[in-house]
Amino acid sequence: MLPTIAIVGRPNVGKSTIFNRMLRRQAAITHDQAGVTRDRIYAEARIDDRRLALVDTGGLEVFSEDGEDVRSEIFAQAREAVEESQAILLVLDGREGLTPLDQDVAEFIRKSGKPALAVVNKVDGEERSHELLAEFHGLGFELLPVSAAHGFNIQALREEVVERFLPPVGEDGADEDDEDEQGLSLAVLGRPNAGKSSLVNALTGTTRVIVSPVAGTTRDAVDVRLEKDGKRYTFVDTAGVRRKPKVRASLERFSVLRALKASQRADVTVLVVDAMSGLTTQDKKLIEFLDREKLPFLVAVNKVDLVPRAELKQAREYFTRELRICPHVPVLYTSALTGRGVAGVLPAAEKL
Repeated sequence: MLPTIAIVGRPNVGKSTIFNRMLRRQAAITHDQAGVTRDRIYAEARIDDRRLALVDTGGLEVFSEDGEDVRSEIFAQAREAVEESQAILLVLDGREGLTPLDQDVAEFIRKSGKPALAVVNKVDGEERSHELLAEFHGLGFELLPVSAAHGFNIQALREEVVERFLPPVGEDGADEDDEDEQGLSLAVLGRPNAGKSSLVNALTGTTRVIVSPVAGTTRDAVDVRLEKDGKRYTFVDTAGVRRKPKVRASLERFSVLRALKASQRADVTVLVVDAMSGLTTQDKKLIEFLDREKLPFLVAVNKVDLVPRAELKQAREYFTRELRICPHVPVLYTSALTGRGVAGVLPAAEKL
């Protein structure tokens, strides 16, 4: 296993921008709207020929238990990332200064017992670094000023990560030449709230992806890895793809574009449709997109547990009729909630 480093902090301090800077590529969506990153996003990074896994997390927030939003789930995802990691980068906002929430996050990290480095972001140069860092010393962590937006001290951050957190060359397989194979990669595509994240969780037996009745919870393409029966799989859960008139916010346009690109780079796409909604115009447009791009895909008709038993035959006949536009494509009937039909997804993808 590669050494894993979690990037944590309160919302909108620049965690995803630092994540992208460390990777030297745009792996996570960045936006000036707080709370863009919800699921934790894994990616492999190379620093001076050293390999490590980075985890970008949703902001750690103080949350209510009213169940009206996904803040508690975001916190749970970040907490799991900290537990899975060997070291932590705590990201702070040098412009806003130290907040009570920063202190709560720092306390959370101290209790984890993991080695940590405090990265004070939005410091645009050495001339103001001493002034902007002063109040953060009380947290008890080593401090490093950076500007993720402008690149200030990013190379120093990469060097600090190698020196502080990575094992010596040759230990733990961190520097072996062979790549960490991802195995068969599957993009999970579909409209919002079709059950994509639930299906990924059911396939992997984990809660790696946040599931919420609120449509549009998943905003980024989230890689989830699984090893089963000696085979490796990588699932890419994607943001729900709405039809164009409903894609108004710039953030959602980024998410939809990322979802379609995820299908283009995957070996197989699992198109998830809602058994209760039927095959919508948007579902048909996604099928046209996959077919036009010559992308191998299968259709998972999800939420069949919600279809009354007496209507199951009629529902199957409906989908058989509607899916005549792609008669060569395998169709599976699944319930991520009950597990029905889920076991057939991986064998079907292997055949494709």
